[in-house]
Amino acid sequence: LGVGTEFCVTLPLKTNKKLSIEDSVKIKNRTLLIIHDESKLGNVIRDNNSNIASDIVETNAEAYLKNPTDFSSLDIVFYIPETRLSKEKLVRVYNSFMTTNSSVFILSIDNDDNIYSLVDNVSCETNIKVSKKELTIEYISDLITRNGTPSKEVMIYNENNSNLSRMKPCFVGAHILLAEDNEINQEIVHEILTRLKIKVTIVENGKEAISALRSANNFDLVLMDCQMPEIDGYQATKIIREDPSIDRIPILALTANVLQSDSKKALDSGMDAVIHKPIVISELINTLSKWLGYDLDSLCNHVLKKVELEGSEQLQALSQLEGVDIENGLMISNGNYELYEKLLQSFSKQFANFEIRFVDKEQAARNVHTLKGASGNLGFTQVQEICLALETALRTRNTQEIDELSKLLTLKINELQSVIDEIFLPRKIKIKSFLDLQKLKNDILPLLNSYDVMGIVKIDNDYRSAIVEQLSPQDRLSFNRAMKTYNFEEIIHLIKSLDSIKE
Repeated sequence: LGVGTEFCVTLPLKTNKKLSIEDSVKIKNRTLLIIHDESKLGNVIRDNNSNIASDIVETNAEAYLKNPTDFSSLDIVFYIPETRLSKEKLVRVYNSFMTTNSSVFILSIDNDDNIYSLVDNVSCETNIKVSKKELTIEYISDLITRNGTPSKEVMIYNENNSNLSRMKPCFVGAHILLAEDNEINQEIVHEILTRLKIKVTIVENGKEAISALRSANNFDLVLMDCQMPEIDGYQATKIIREDPSIDRIPILALTANVLQSDSKKALDSGMDAVIHKPIVISELINTLSKWLGYDLDSLCNHVLKKVELEGSEQLQALSQLEGVDIENGLMISNGNYELYEKLLQSFSKQFANFEIRFVDKEQAARNVHTLKGASGNLGFTQVQEICLALETALRTRNTQEIDELSKLLTLKINELQSVIDEIFLPRKIKIKSFLDLQKLKNDILPLLNSYDVMGIVKIDNDYRSAIVEQLSPQDRLSFNRAMKTYNFEEIIHLIKSLDSIKE
């Protein structure tokens, strides 16, 4: 009694090595050379790996063999012979890369027996090997992204086999009309669709969508936001379905509404399916695949998930805010940090000095709905939840909840906007002279060391902008918080961290 029981458990665990930021940057900076004569496989490799390689160079075998040194600095080489491989050509191609750090993969349509015989005959000259791996687009992308010693391999594929026939670029040739009035949502959907090789035309309301379909007959599908000005998505769809001059075309609803009754309303208006915001990429791909008639075989999911992420000090600072899910926002932005940061700044600009006015209740409801979709797509989960609650309060006309939620929403939006602006503030204002630095050091630091509030007051009046501009995004947030909470030690630490003020 009084003694615990000891258990010994053995679990078959193993570590899962994650790429470091340094490794991710190396992968994203790799360059690719494709030697081919407009082969089907060469085009597939080019189209489906443009988001992995930083640069893709194409040439034909004749041009390459004339001046192989012109291409010696490229990291990954795919050589796709137009005809059967000869011993001479195999040795020439291999030897041209023998002294380089390039990984070389020769993809041959020859038969197995001939390839094995050929490689056996030249093995003493080349040390090249035959790969028995099944040639798929996933495997090709893995060859590009894998780390380790540069490899020299011959792979065999059949030009008419089932794997290659499915290795077509995602949705190539498809043309989608996107009807969406919110700039943030426009950019997110446009980014996802263009990465899927889809041509996108954007209109901002139902009226423009109707006009676009009447004037052009080259769209394969419509993505229709449900709540837009002038003519909303429901009305626009009804008009489109009743117009004999517009061919029957799939119309998919884009909506931040999650209630079953909202989905039913979209389907009853004539839409074919519903895609919810925030957008889940796999759901979007599967729905598009169904209505565009593409057999993707998970290809597009593979293409999207191969986007490499880079570190971002700005986003690390933003992730400290309560109710901000950076990971989810990046996932919706397809891992594109540059796009995500651009959308954050668009959000700050669009909702600057945010305040809900209930003079026009219909417009107020539309504004809340728009904000709900935009915040969800950026990973602002807390704002999204407040918008959802406010929409319910507006429907039930609960004036007390409307008032409380409106104030809370305004507070959260202004907080987000303030932090985003601090993070992405252009570095234009600089501390003007060494005299300013000395004055800051001599006049302000003694006050701070004495825990004198006048030190904070003087910083706020005379030096705040200049100090903030010299700090990193992470330190800016820390500095502003320290100023608000009168954290003298943190303020002193950050001021001393400025290179030109150090003792």
